[in-house]
Amino acid sequence: MCAQSDDAVEGRLYPSDTICYGEIDGLVVVLDLTTQAYLILNEKATLIWKLLLQMEGDLAQTSCALREPSLKSELSSLAKECVERDF
Repeated sequence: MCAQSDDAVEGRLYPSDTICYGEIDGLVVVLDLTTQAYLILNEKATLIWKLLLQMEGDLAQTSCALREPSLKSELSSLAKECVERDF
């Protein structure tokens, strides 16, 4: 997921055109088509990824939906990692 320049101030993420993602055995797997590397998300990150998609990438709404502090921390880490990897 990449921070969209128009929505970056609002904290919105959207999937990059250079990735594919799907679910295998209950975990989200993200494939970077540019580097041909993949990332398997853990259970918490998978939950957050799905929730982000449901919330149309809105970080504030996603954060509000996550009641557990450890999940909110995971959201921040996941968002940072996805932006750094151009997901």
